[in-house]
Amino acid sequence: MMFVRARDIDADGYEELRQYCELLEAMIQGKMKPEQLIYRAERESATFATGLMAGTMEKLNSGILIGNYS
Repeated sequence: MMFVRARDIDADGYEELRQYCELLEAMIQGKMKPEQLIYRAERESATFATGLMAGTMEKLNSGILIGNYS
């Protein structure tokens, strides 16, 4: 069996993912508020900010429809 290290495939992507994990861990441990996480995500990584917002909206399950659905 052969294991592939993510860092070997995409070193930049791997480091970006590690940064996301550190930010999420800080929020879970109470070192950062959700608002601070969103602020940092928006300033540091469009990819992370988009994923964070999409995940949040998906979990809301509010039934809000955006657009013209008449």
